[in-house]
Formats: sequence, C-alpha cells, structure tokens
Amino acid sequence: MEDAALDYQAKLQGLKSDVRDWGVFTFLKTEVAKFRDTMPLIFDLQAEAMRDRHWKELRFEVKDDFDEKSDEFNLEKVFSLNLLNHSLKI
Repeated sequence: MEDAALDYQAKLQGLKSDVRDWGVFTFLKTEVAKFRDTMPLIFDLQAEAMRDRHWKELRFEVKDDFDEKSDEFNLEKVFSLNLLNHSLKI
C-alpha cells in the first residue's frame, strides 16, 4: 500500500502546473499525504506491544467506543477516527 501511495504521489507531482490549480488535484494530494502519514500508525496499532489498556486509553482519547477486534475496524474506520490527530498518543 505504501508503494501504491508513493506511485500516486509521484504521478500527482508529474502533472502539468495548470492542473495543480484544480480542486480535485488539491483534494487528491491531501488525501494521499494523509494516507502516507497514517501508514506508520497502522503498523503501530497492529504491534504486539498494543495491550488492552492501550486500546482503552486510545478509545478514551478519540472519544469513540470502537472494537479493534471487529471486522468493522478497518482502514476506513481508522480514517474516520482521525487517528492521525492522535499520533502522539499512539
């Protein structure tokens, strides 16, 4: 996934300068950057060092009672929780 994000980022950078004024360009550039910034958090969250107490603290921090063991705890959920804003806590 990291390689794909790097590829998208490179393709965005390779676009002509007039395209960079488009709203969709700005949106895609922001989303790809957000994704790339979130990837290290994903690796941290799946580390064996994450204990139940850490998950409890994280739920308290983000003010959401998610279940990290459920099928619904996926990449979309990670983004909806804005975990990037809580990276220091993670």
